[in-house]
Amino acid sequence: MLDPFCGIGTTLVECGKLGVPAAGVQANPVACLASRAKTDWSPDSTELLEHAMPVAQAALDELKRQGIADNPVPVSDYDAIAPLRNLSPESQALLLSGSTRSSKNWKHNWELMR
Repeated sequence: MLDPFCGIGTTLVECGKLGVPAAGVQANPVACLASRAKTDWSPDSTELLEHAMPVAQAALDELKRQGIADNPVPVSDYDAIAPLRNLSPESQALLLSGSTRSSKNWKHNWELMR
């Protein structure tokens, strides 16, 4: 599949997930960079972790140097501290059904989103 105006590469990603060979072209250098980042599935998670650990340690060291205690919040307590907000059921439905201009109810959907 050739996407001559691939933007940030969403179509290329979907092709990759489906095993469809794809190539894209993008003139905008920022969009091209984003597309390359999204479609580069070669990073090794072990290498990423090896790089992340020293960065995390440096951050902890800096916090300690500044006298700031690192008090991580257990995952089970997140909701009590900053509860997640949800879209209304009508808005959630728009994420799929009203996400294209071809939606028959576009005017109604627009009003719900305003």
